[in-house]
Amino acid sequence: MVYLLIITGMVAFVVLLSRIIIASAEKMVSHLVERTHREAEVILETGLVPASWGRKGPVRFTGGALSKFLALRKLDRIIRFYRYSPLAEDGDSRKLHLGRLQDIRAGWKKMEWEEIYPYQR
Repeated sequence: MVYLLIITGMVAFVVLLSRIIIASAEKMVSHLVERTHREAEVILETGLVPASWGRKGPVRFTGGALSKFLALRKLDRIIRFYRYSPLAEDGDSRKLHLGRLQDIRAGWKKMEWEEIYPYQR
């Protein structure tokens, strides 16, 4: 009888823990998708690096080749999201945004850092 109570308690604990983990994972994925859409929207509207990119992460955008490389890498992540994710928009919108993002990326490669990130102090 005692063993049954212990096993039941362990099963209940595992079920509760798994539900907490799943809820946390769903919240995290939702946040990442929303952030990616916000960043893409800013890039599509302005053609510039979002100002928020320079304030986050272990490496702050200080200018020069490293900052440009990191910005291009982040833009590549957004392009991959639009290319492969079922969470990106439907067919025509996806193609339109994907083409525009690729054009912006080509422009960023040719431009100087100060032109694509004018928020520098």
